Amino acid sequence: FAVFSGTNALGKGLGDDTDENEMNWEMDVGGVDTLVFLMIGRLDKLRNLCQTLISSSSSKETKNKKWDRETPCAIVQNSGRDNQRVWRSTLDQIVDDIQSDLSQTKTNAEDNAVLSVSPAIFVVGPTTRLNLLD
Repeated sequence: FAVFSGTNALGKGLGDDTDENEMNWEMDVGGVDTLVFLMIGRLDKLRNLCQTLISSSSSKETKNKKWDRETPCAIVQNSGRDNQRVWRSTLDQIVDDIQSDLSQTKTNAEDNAVLSVSPAIFVVGPTTRLNLLD
């Protein structure tokens, strides 16, 4: 597996909409089958990161089709705490699933726009299918 920081000390990082944060996922993570991103709880950044991973897999230059729309992934919020939550889905659906789940628990219509699940880690790959808490 490979671990990445989702945000640097200046608040910039993976998932930001800037060219300086682009990464060649085929070259940089090669044979790795699981990616772990720390500090990636903002859902706009998470959506951008998911789309970047999906796009890298659909590129004609990419030999590795590892990160497609159906790649399993999970968000772990408040890891190790009593209020820990885990969402499992696919790269294509994870943000929508989180927003849907959280908006159902809100009582005020103004709160339905969920912007963040921080503090959170994002795990991508087949290990997310395991439920190690049982």
